[in-house]
Amino acid sequence: MDGGGSIYHNAPEVDTTLKAYYETLQLSFNEGKMPELIDTQNVALRYTIKDFEFI
Repeated sequence: MDGGGSIYHNAPEVDTTLKAYYETLQLSFNEGKMPELIDTQNVALRYTIKDFEFI
């Protein structure tokens, strides 16, 4: 959020639409290919580490 109250959402850089990106993630999870997505705290932690370039 900036000083004027505008909220900015960080979106992943992908080669497709965000809708298609998230649909693909959901399908991968549904097929058991990404079971780590069930733990929301783990997902948030991994995102934060990647976003702030701690790795």
